[in-house]
Amino acid sequence: MYTQKDKQKRGSQFESEFRASINNTGCWCHKIITGFKGTPFDYFVVNRDGIAIGVELKRTVSNRLNYSQIRDNQRIGLTEIWNKNGLSVIVCNVKNKHENKCYWIPWYLVMDDVSSGRRGSIEVTKFMEAPRIKLKSGKYGWDFNRFL
Repeated sequence: MYTQKDKQKRGSQFESEFRASINNTGCWCHKIITGFKGTPFDYFVVNRDGIAIGVELKRTVSNRLNYSQIRDNQRIGLTEIWNKNGLSVIVCNVKNKHENKCYWIPWYLVMDDVSSGRRGSIEVTKFMEAPRIKLKSGKYGWDFNRFL
């Protein structure tokens, strides 16, 4: 099992790879700084067409993301940007000793279930996987071009 420190390190690594991957697409990306009541989502991205995208990053070791991993402030923030004609997504990294994959989960497809108050989880492998690539920087990340 992973300690909290291990989880934080893995999360920081994923965030770094995410930022580098978005920068590789030529899109603009800004990290939302955590405040007293949390953030509406982790990143604000503007794609090449000028469309605003709220992005919540999640990491899991299994192919399922529990609804409880998406906090109320994140649910509200992702729903607000969607309701204002932006896009909102969960980008989920499934990383364990056997795999390191990244999935793009449009919020509108899971919003009702996640916000229902019921227990449950998102089967992340049902969504589109971003291919793992070598970035211009020489580091590895994901190809998000088809989503942006």
